Amino acid sequence: NNARYVLGTKALEGNDIENVKRNEKKGVSLLREAATNDHFDSQEYLAYYDIRFEKVPNIKRIMGYLESVVDGKDSPRALSTLAEFYVNQRKEKKSVERGFELYVKAAEMGDLISNYWVGVLLHRGQGTDKDVKRAIEYLMKAKDSGNVQADYELFDIYAREEEFEDLPKAYNYFCDAVENGFTSFKEFQEFFNKNIDVLKDEFLKRKFSEEIKFDSNDKIQNLHDSFSNELMTKFSNAMRKDQLYKRATAYMTDGLIWMMKVLKLYMVDTVLRFDHKDFLIAVRDDIPPLVSEVGIW
Repeated sequence: NNARYVLGTKALEGNDIENVKRNEKKGVSLLREAATNDHFDSQEYLAYYDIRFEKVPNIKRIMGYLESVVDGKDSPRALSTLAEFYVNQRKEKKSVERGFELYVKAAEMGDLISNYWVGVLLHRGQGTDKDVKRAIEYLMKAKDSGNVQADYELFDIYAREEEFEDLPKAYNYFCDAVENGFTSFKEFQEFFNKNIDVLKDEFLKRKFSEEIKFDSNDKIQNLHDSFSNELMTKFSNAMRKDQLYKRATAYMTDGLIWMMKVLKLYMVDTVLRFDHKDFLIAVRDDIPPLVSEVGIW
């Protein structure tokens, strides 16, 4: 089975053409045979291969592969992907509970996406009992790893959870989110304007290095609107440039966050080892979906 895995991946990827000719059909066949014999690496490889390349992915087969993998080896990637299926593909209570358990296991291994989702599910009481205090702990881990979705979830907690309400803290988390690619600019402005008496000092501290006083809230509100518009313009201008964003941005749906990680790992670990011809094919096949569905340039 190890031999089938090595030969199958080489045949699929074409990264050792002197010894193994590129043959996608043969490569898949070898991997399927090994996967049937409970070879975990083959099962995990095929799960992501099927997600990416099957015109109509066989969800039952993919989940079967991933279930076998998470039972047989430590793989935060497999855990978080399988959890995504349970939480977002199926809506039954037991499925969400199973997804939460898987996310927790992946989070304990340091998985960025899983830390975020454990925090979200704990905050909302989905798949588990609601526990905002624990939610904050997981969301802080995700935030510290650069997940701006976690910044917004922390804002939501401190802005709307009565027991934890702290509007200045909520505002600062919202600022961190919008300054790093979260695009809810209208909500950001509305939240500040609604709570201007409480938040104006926080805004002025963030905006200016020295203490500045204004004689009316109207001036502060106009200044904050300009600040928000500057962030929106900066983001829009950046999107016009030919660059690849390093942070997940807000117009990505939650269901795409995990797929971005899969694609990133695939591009780095697999595509960049293709020969020139196959790399161009991969760019043709992979980049357009990223641009159209996710908004990455």
